Formats: sequence, C-alpha cells, structure tokens
Amino acid sequence: MKICELRNKYYSKKENIKLSENLKQNTLLQASESIKSCKLSILSKDVFERNISFGKENSDNSKDMSFESFKDWSDRTAFVTRVKDIADISGKILGSGFEGSTFEIPDSDKWVIKKYNRADIIPVSLSETEIVKVEDISPELNIGQCIARINIPCGKNYSSVYYILKRQTGKSYGVPFSSSDEINEVNVNIHLKSLKSLSEMPQEAFDKCISDIAYITERNYEIDCCNPYNFLIDEDRKSINFVDIIDRYNKESTQFGEVLFALLDGMFAINLEKNPSFTDEKIESALYSDKIISKYLKAMKKANVAFNEGKYFNKILSSKLLDRVLNGKSTDEKLQRLKGLGLFEA
Repeated sequence: MKICELRNKYYSKKENIKLSENLKQNTLLQASESIKSCKLSILSKDVFERNISFGKENSDNSKDMSFESFKDWSDRTAFVTRVKDIADISGKILGSGFEGSTFEIPDSDKWVIKKYNRADIIPVSLSETEIVKVEDISPELNIGQCIARINIPCGKNYSSVYYILKRQTGKSYGVPFSSSDEINEVNVNIHLKSLKSLSEMPQEAFDKCISDIAYITERNYEIDCCNPYNFLIDEDRKSINFVDIIDRYNKESTQFGEVLFALLDGMFAINLEKNPSFTDEKIESALYSDKIISKYLKAMKKANVAFNEGKYFNKILSSKLLDRVLNGKSTDEKLQRLKGLGLFEA
C-alpha cells in the first residue's frame, strides 16, 4: 500500500470499535479468518469495549515551527545571546544520550535546543553567532527534526554545537538503554509505569504510529530504536511521538520490528525476564506487553504492512515477549504465526 493511501486511510472517518461480550480476559491472538479481516483478538476486552475518542489533534501540528518562524522569534527575543546560558547553565534538560543533550527553551513551546557532545568547542564570540537554516526532512509531520543550527565562532573555524529541533510532546518512555541491565526496584517501576501508560493508549494512537513509521522510512530516515527514550508518550493528546530521527541505515528494514522492540522497553524487559526476582512484576509487565503487542499488530494488519528481519526484531522473537500473543514458544513457531497473519515478509 502506498504511503499516501495509508495516511488517507488513517485520517478517514474513525470507526467505532467494540468487542463482543464473550471475549475472555486471556483471549490469545489466533490465525483465524477474523484476524485476516483485521479483527484481532485482544487480551483484555475492556481495551476496546467502548467507542474510541482520540481527542483533539496534537495542537503542535497547528503551530508554525518552520525555520522562518524560528528566525523571526529569535530576532525578536535576542535568542542567540541566551544560547549558552540555556544549554550550559540554567536550562532545563529534557533528555540526554550518547550524542548530546536536549534543553527546554524557557519562553518557547515550539522548539528545543540540542547540544552535541563536542568538548573541543570553545566559543570565542557570541556577537558573531550565526543562525543557519537546516532543511526540514519532514515538513508534513513533527518528528522532532532539526530546522536550524547555531554557528558560533570557535577560534579559526565555525562549528555547530547547538541545534534547534521542533519540540515534541509527551514523557520519556522506558528505562534508558544505558541502564537496561540494572534490574532494581526503581527501574522496574519506571518500566511498569511506561508499559501501563502505553497499553492504555487507544487503538488510533497505534494506527497513527504505524502510519508515521511508514512515512519516515519512505523518506529514507529511521528512528533510533536502541533507546526507548527516543519515544515520548503523550497521555493528554493520546499520541506516540518520536525524537532522534537518523539517516536510514538499513534500506531493507521496514522498522516495524525495531519500533515494537523499543515500545516494549525491550532490552530491559528481556533482562527482567532472566532475573530470578520480581515475580509479580514480571506478570504485570507481561500483561501490559500483551496489550501493546495486540494493538500494534492490529494497526499493522489494518495498514497492510509487515515485519522483516532486523537486529532488535530478532531479539523479540528469541525472547518470551511474543509467546502469549502468538501462542508459540519457539522462534520458528512464532515466525510461522506471523507469516500466517501476513505480518512477516522475508
């Protein structure tokens, strides 16, 4: 299905989704005719037993976040004179990773600053700071992309340490990749809270997530799925948002498996699974994960898209994360179930 058709399908009139009363709490996803017609069985009937109301569209979509708008705002607020103070001294950090850290701009809800980890950059003069336009890789969709860079004279060369990104909404998701092997009470609680929040999202949020993934990959970009922190869950707007979009490394990957890995807080979940402690928490994690997987697979089926081979998708297959939903234990058994559903392509 072409991406334009997929997006048109998503934005068409919303259907009311109901499950029959006879669905039981532990109904497993079966390769039946009802599944083939996109009527996927859901583990908990209360997930869809109401008419879905997705709520208002993300209000950020109506904001002008373009470079021209930022440049005009920057000139009016003397932003360039405050860059270092925001990013180095007084700014509120929104997230950090291997490449750098992202900071809130106090008087703007449209953009954020990302400072890259370049220890060799020592600004010489802020008075010569230059704001340079960066091509918007996704004008139609806010994926936290860069729209400008701040060039600051550093000795003989201009170097870009600070970048301006479109602001995304929502809370950081899951346990950071760097802490995924630290199975302790604090991280287990973060893991469970994240999964619960996502599992309670309406089906439409997952439908749009699948549509957005397809849109991003068609434009030869991908989401960095190694770290679940690159996903933001907006409970108010009922949306799943992305940050840290990179050039598409594997042109063959559909990314659907990689994203599912991140949305299951995959690395931490797999490590938790191996840990002899936290028995009750493992059961709770499994319940939330099953709901997420079921909604995710339903969205993929509706969009007529499929998984394919991938590093993190293979980790999911070899773990127990898909066992209950696909009613299989071995990797081959689960793969055959997905093929039967039309959800895996070689």
